[in-house]
Amino acid sequence: MDKILEKLADKLLSLDEASLVGLWNKYFQQVQRFEPSKKWEQSVIILSMIQAVKWKNQLFNLKWLHLTRLEKRFNRKFPMEVKEKKDLAGPVIKAEKKQKDRGKVIFLRTKKEDKGE
Repeated sequence: MDKILEKLADKLLSLDEASLVGLWNKYFQQVQRFEPSKKWEQSVIILSMIQAVKWKNQLFNLKWLHLTRLEKRFNRKFPMEVKEKKDLAGPVIKAEKKQKDRGKVIFLRTKKEDKGE
């Protein structure tokens, strides 16, 4: 099942985005006119896929903007690593692990406990 979904995603990502978004209105109209048919169900799935591409692009742009703002704020480039070619997650920011000082637990006692009562 995973392989089928990955192939569908690859196919969808290979399509021209502008043409795909241009079809949104057509499928939206078909979905608006409900009829209990396979054609209507296909239109719903197609519209959902177009919406998914639009959402993916918005999310990508938001993440990219966030990354560039972080780079400006800290005046440095964050290292990115691209996993294998078929990885749909795309570039991943490598987090630099820094050891933080561990806190010390302090137990608070009442005055009675201090006196041994």
